[in-house]
Amino acid sequence: MRPKTGYLLFCEQQRAAAVELAAGDPRRVFREFGRMWRELSQAEQDVFRLRACAVAEREQQEQAEAPAEQEPEEPEEDRADPPGSPAQDRSPQPTTAAPPSPG
Repeated sequence: MRPKTGYLLFCEQQRAAAVELAAGDPRRVFREFGRMWRELSQAEQDVFRLRACAVAEREQQEQAEAPAEQEPEEPEEDRADPPGSPAQDRSPQPTTAAPPSPG
């Protein structure tokens, strides 16, 4: 998963206001997000960018600690379907058309 950007953190914080301004229209909501973001000063945008960096660092640290808590993955060959199982034969079956009726 990609880390969130400052803009995405801003959007999460401003969602209610943007939805209200856009009267619930999803396309207009995104336009409002853009307009509101552009209206921020560089310093105000930087606050969100710094928060995003802090969140990314925290998530990266949590991920580094997580493997000790997770169960090991099965090797690829153990996950394969056994020969002759329905999952092995995924090719489309030919269909036969009924002969035209005499008419």
